[in-house]
Amino acid sequence: MIGAGVFAAFAPASAAAGGWLPVALVLAGVVAYCNATSSARLAALYPESGGTYVYGRRRLGPLWGYLAGWGFT
Repeated sequence: MIGAGVFAAFAPASAAAGGWLPVALVLAGVVAYCNATSSARLAALYPESGGTYVYGRRRLGPLWGYLAGWGFT
């Protein structure tokens, strides 16, 4: 899950984090890993098109599925 923004983000991130940049990158990696594994598990549990909308609707109800779908977009 590495996007093109990673090539432009290191300079501002380094300016903001300073010496804590490696720790911030590890933390961001942990968060990205958790997001990727939870999305993969939900996709395996609900194998239909719709992504975040389907997961939210199935687990929380139609309103939350709608909001989750638009929030993801």
